[in-house]
Amino acid sequence: MYRATEIQLLLTFIRCSAKYDVDMSTLLDSTGIDPAELNEADYLITTEQYTQFIRNLNSKVNSIFFCLDLASWITPAHMGLLGYTMMSCDSPHELINAWDNFSTELIGNALNTRSHETNRSLVIEYSEITTLGEVLQFTMLKTLASAKALTQFLYGRSGLLKVHFTFAEPESQEADAIRFFFNAPVKFKADFNGLEYDSSMLDMEVLTSNREMHPKFLKMCEEEIGRLRRTRSFSDSVNEILIKSSVQELPSLDEIASTLCLTARTVRRRLAAEGVSFQYLINDYRMQSAKSLLIGGISIGEVSYNLGFLNINSFRRAFKKWTGMTPGYYVKHADEIMRDS
Repeated sequence: MYRATEIQLLLTFIRCSAKYDVDMSTLLDSTGIDPAELNEADYLITTEQYTQFIRNLNSKVNSIFFCLDLASWITPAHMGLLGYTMMSCDSPHELINAWDNFSTELIGNALNTRSHETNRSLVIEYSEITTLGEVLQFTMLKTLASAKALTQFLYGRSGLLKVHFTFAEPESQEADAIRFFFNAPVKFKADFNGLEYDSSMLDMEVLTSNREMHPKFLKMCEEEIGRLRRTRSFSDSVNEILIKSSVQELPSLDEIASTLCLTARTVRRRLAAEGVSFQYLINDYRMQSAKSLLIGGISIGEVSYNLGFLNINSFRRAFKKWTGMTPGYYVKHADEIMRDS
């Protein structure tokens, strides 16, 4: 699920797309996203809705030029409380810690980030939490371009040594635009998506640092996460663990219980009190993952394999049991189904 701050970024997409004569109704068509609720603090959108939104966007604009243009609009303020916390940091290490500690719960969970240092560089890698299919290229380009712009904002320079993308090199004009934007060597068909910074960046101060406000922002982040945790159900907590796991190797009930510092019996009891079972949550997560993969352009056979089914017929039977329709029917009528949902 995407939280309010990520939704604010979608609103920035919408404002930027007006420059390309694309209106909000076109972008939200068939997504099931309620435009009247986009400014609500606790409104959530699903990966499936995000995927359809980006599909709509890709059908109307050149997604590569749009991502690069969009990055010029992005500031830390677009990340809400977390953005202001990052601006108040004194050093890159504080900034990375703030991101690692708070981003998943305050922003959302489209991507995982992992940072590591080498003798001469700081590498930030980005990977999918849930498979994004056809919108992966857009999401990675948008994320890395925005990260570069934010680095420039916070430090006064990008400090980039190299940019890594797993997707193939686009047409020459688009590839040139990407290289010009990042102003650093760009490797396509790389082993990972990420940014490689000069290690000297680790010794720089954040230009917007505010030592007086920083501890106050940290406390506000902790309080907001506490509020979010209190308002979500126990099944939401279990779902959050499932989402962070590989759909091919979902954790067992005992593993979930261990993560939550509870017994398996207590997990069963608390889920039952909310009217659901552990197996229901497993099936629901697999169903939502299957839907996202299918509308992301992944073949039925590949979806079956990615979800850990023994064969494609087993997947077809399970999908029909979950949704009342075959995978093929769902793919063919996805726009209509999402519009009516």
